[in-house]
Amino acid sequence: MIDVNNLTQDQQIEEIIKCRRDPTYYIENYCKVKNPIQGIIPFKLYEFQRDLILNHLNKNRFNIILKSRQMGISTIHAAYAVWLASFFTAKTVLIIANKGEVATNFINIVKTAIEYVPDFIKPKIRVYNRQSIEFANGSLIKATSTTRDAGKSEAVSLLIFDEAAIIPHAKEVWTAASPTLATGGGAVVLSTPKGVSNWFHEEWSKAVQGLNEFVPITLPWNLHPDRNEQWKEIELRKIGETLFAQEYGCDFLRSGNTVIDQNSLLWYKTEGHIVDPFQKTNFDNNLWIWKYPDYTKHYLISADVARGDGADYSTAQVICIEDMEQVAEYKGKIPTDIFGHLLVELGTKYNTASLIPENNSIGWGTIQKILELNYSNLYWSSKNMILMNPDDWGTPDGNKVPGIFTGTQRKYIFEKLEEAIRNHIITIHSVRLYEELTTFIYKDGKPQAGEGYNDDLVLAMAIGIYARQTSMKLLENRSKAYDNMPVLFDNKRTEFAMAFDRSTKANPFMQGNEDISWIIRG
Repeated sequence: MIDVNNLTQDQQIEEIIKCRRDPTYYIENYCKVKNPIQGIIPFKLYEFQRDLILNHLNKNRFNIILKSRQMGISTIHAAYAVWLASFFTAKTVLIIANKGEVATNFINIVKTAIEYVPDFIKPKIRVYNRQSIEFANGSLIKATSTTRDAGKSEAVSLLIFDEAAIIPHAKEVWTAASPTLATGGGAVVLSTPKGVSNWFHEEWSKAVQGLNEFVPITLPWNLHPDRNEQWKEIELRKIGETLFAQEYGCDFLRSGNTVIDQNSLLWYKTEGHIVDPFQKTNFDNNLWIWKYPDYTKHYLISADVARGDGADYSTAQVICIEDMEQVAEYKGKIPTDIFGHLLVELGTKYNTASLIPENNSIGWGTIQKILELNYSNLYWSSKNMILMNPDDWGTPDGNKVPGIFTGTQRKYIFEKLEEAIRNHIITIHSVRLYEELTTFIYKDGKPQAGEGYNDDLVLAMAIGIYARQTSMKLLENRSKAYDNMPVLFDNKRTEFAMAFDRSTKANPFMQGNEDISWIIRG
């Protein structure tokens, strides 16, 4: 710190010029902060904090910061706001915080920084209240809690959007506030991660790919000189891996309320299973193929049907029944009848695969086309439940419907998906599916896509896994039970085979279904 008591007038002018040119010089020599133990102390910048100010805040118009907790970032921005408002006229700094108390705390840091600077450099204040400070030079520092209209009418020089990941309507807030920057203002969006299904993650991902104006900046815990591996181990024991990932690790995947355990999901990447398809085909190149049909194997094709002109997609997953491996996938926006044609064509190519489309209101259009085309291996389910009891195969056809209804069974369908991925029962290849799984979350206790994301591929895969692990699993288990019987029961096994033949003829689900008969017959 400068010894301000012995400065001549010329030296004071020289100091003012130095401070105006370099915000880090001003902050380190003239700003003070409150320390909970030491009281009022000089603001000594760490190297990463100095770099943030000089190479980002002072150079880039738009910054997005993914940060660890307790890195002093809010204090840095408060001090930077004081520097900007003190040495430049008619500057407006607006901080939008997730809560009113956070906004008030920001203003308190600003007030401390102003209060303890020497008189020759202290700015003249016109208005000094709880959530705003107006300077005599026309500059303004204002903090507000988050509302959809926060900052809508302000002409902003610097917008600071704090903890954006935990603000439920962050996109609307940004949409309302960003036009105020049209005259040349800049913005800083900062947050610790909170999963991947939010506006902050969306903008961060775009920034990393160079798809928006933000410059991405990562500030993990180990940049702080007072933190080391020993500190990390202590924190891990106190709060656990998930909270550590959120609070300190800058880890989007492990910090959210996702349906699928993200470590289990990451396994597919680290083990090299997520790969580009060797062929992208069909009229829209949205049919991805990893393996051609193997005529010694059997397949199922599960499908989620969309209208074709909305935000959702019609999707299909082709799964090898024996290997539980994803071999092909479709995701596109096409009319329901054309989707029916596509499924029949795809099913025919994959050894007359079992077609398992969702039979919601929109799905009936696709199912009707499959029926019109007389496809021989369409999945039929009970009206009252998805899982058919094999003893019930011979009941009248009127008790069954084509396709599968997911409404009342949604919880169990996604439980089977989670189990299959956690135990790596299913082999996944698609990066499209992988990305949907990272944004598939619990919202109000229900599994669904995060705001602004899709889950159509997820649902199609969940339907396929559910059918394979329930109806088809029962058939497989029954087959094994008869195969293990002693020879003296051959006559009983023959009787079962004959009964199976009769029920196959009576049950639309089993008609032409070689994918099932191979399980029974071995």
